[in-house]
Amino acid sequence: MIVDMDVKNPLAAPTKSQKLSAFGQLLRHWRQIRSVSQLELSAQAETSQRYISFLESGRARPSRDMIVRLSETLDIPLRERNRLFIAAGFAPVYPEGRLDGPELSAVREGLELLLTYSEPHATIVVDRYWNLIMGNRATLSLFNEFINLETVWSEMSQDGDKNILRMLFHPKGLRPFISNWETVAYQTLNRARREHMNMGGDANAEMILEEIIQYEGFPKGWITPDWCDAPPQPVASFELEKQGLKLVFHSLIATFGTPQDVTLQELRVETFLPSNRETADYMKWLSNRGNGKVVEEC
Repeated sequence: MIVDMDVKNPLAAPTKSQKLSAFGQLLRHWRQIRSVSQLELSAQAETSQRYISFLESGRARPSRDMIVRLSETLDIPLRERNRLFIAAGFAPVYPEGRLDGPELSAVREGLELLLTYSEPHATIVVDRYWNLIMGNRATLSLFNEFINLETVWSEMSQDGDKNILRMLFHPKGLRPFISNWETVAYQTLNRARREHMNMGGDANAEMILEEIIQYEGFPKGWITPDWCDAPPQPVASFELEKQGLKLVFHSLIATFGTPQDVTLQELRVETFLPSNRETADYMKWLSNRGNGKVVEEC
């Protein structure tokens, strides 16, 4: 008899009798997230529906190659692919390097160059939880024109993380100065929820989202996700206004195209491009006023 294992904690040292069942639960979980039937999955992965059924029920054990094929077909994130390998009794395949470690030093140097040459455009690098990892001088100069970043982050977070979602949604953050806040906040929340779902669910990400919807003045109509809404666009409008100063940006979001490392796949690079001459000139002035140092938070 195969004993079921909690799919929310597939890394909890399953017994031999649990491993096949754990894999089956995870496979079914991702198939349902992608809204794909067993028949559709079998056709796309070039196998049989019966075999998919056997995998999900624990009556068959997948090979490494089959796990890779199914993961690619379902577009499963690398972190979750490692969980599939572990649940099936294999070692993880995809490394998870540290951005400040030797294994990703070339990537880090590349990001530093990107941030430097992005000046005078504000550019940030965030992780899967929207924590600030790196940012150029234009970024901090821009945000500090409206709020005191160090003070705001210390008041918002007890874990020490400099979280962009908190900074955006908190009443003491940028929220009072974003003239198109409802549009920006709704699009950002929608994107964060979709990313959370795409990651297969994560306790820390869930905690941050739950914290945000408890903020004072949070629109009650946004508490329940609207999955019928269109997916967020890669470019969004972002307007900041304070004491007669109005800056208008287009926010451009980029990711690594074909990463083979968990950390790299979860990084997001966001650049705020001026959408008019006044904003462009102001950003040049802010950048020239800075100290020329790329700020890093790892």
